Amino acid sequence: MLDKLAATGVRFEHCYSQPLCTPSRVQIMTGMYNVRNYTAFGVLDRGETAFAHLLKESGYATCIAGKWQLGRQADAPQHFGFDQACLWQHTIGGAKGPHGTDNRFANPQIDINGKTATLPEGSFGPDVCADFICDFMETNQDKPFFVYYPMVLTHCPFAPVPDSADWDPKSKGSPTYEGGIREPLIVKWPGVTESGSTCSVPVVSTDFFPTFVQIAGGDPGKTTGVDGQSLVPLLKGASTLKPRALYWHFPHRKPLGNSGAIRKGQFKLIENFTTGEVELYDLSEDIGEKTDLSKQMPDKAGELLTELIAWRKELNATLPMNYDD
Repeated sequence: MLDKLAATGVRFEHCYSQPLCTPSRVQIMTGMYNVRNYTAFGVLDRGETAFAHLLKESGYATCIAGKWQLGRQADAPQHFGFDQACLWQHTIGGAKGPHGTDNRFANPQIDINGKTATLPEGSFGPDVCADFICDFMETNQDKPFFVYYPMVLTHCPFAPVPDSADWDPKSKGSPTYEGGIREPLIVKWPGVTESGSTCSVPVVSTDFFPTFVQIAGGDPGKTTGVDGQSLVPLLKGASTLKPRALYWHFPHRKPLGNSGAIRKGQFKLIENFTTGEVELYDLSEDIGEKTDLSKQMPDKAGELLTELIAWRKELNATLPMNYDD
């Protein structure tokens, strides 16, 4: 399916996210690096503007289905601009259901517009969300609509699906670095994107906010503090965006641990806050990041580290205790 989609759209070879799902979704929805507005795990500050707000202003019906984890208030999805919502981890917190097992797949605990849904036995969470999306699209097929589907399937636990030989419709739930920020991205825009094309320009999840808003006819610049750039020029065949570096700041949780990173041009530098060590990679020759060039190219490593530190200071990024740059 993904190969078929790529054959009819454009495939981005260097798309980046944060190394954890919830901060990535905060970044996608607001277009800002997490150091600006990520206050705690599972929280999206209700004072933030999300892309769904601006899409609604442009006349779109809006829907979100899948994973939430951004505030337990019953009206949270609507507060952030979504007309309809079918979500796991909305008002029901935690990944464990009443039987102590994961509650997102077999016989899931899902909220629909802020109320816990009563589902038939043998329901499968991703199917519930997909059916909800299909119903929404059918209802709104005669007017502009937008669907945001942050899937619950993005990481473990890995569970059988209803078509699997080991699927159990009576199940009470699932028992059970590398490449963590470089992600697949395929865009199909009929009449605009060139079928089967690729784009080598590095892009990041902050770019989705201004891209969605511009495509919908809105003004991405209406919200202050957006760090992303619209990808519309690239989708229309441009070979470059305005030159920039991409940044990561991750001082608290695995998989990157207490670390930060910067990508500029072909090089990426990773700084470990705990040890003070840096790693430097030439991604044009070493996409698997197997050869650390920091000792061979100290000037380049120093240049990127200086820029990373300056970015953190500009945004007043928090750091682990006992760290002083």
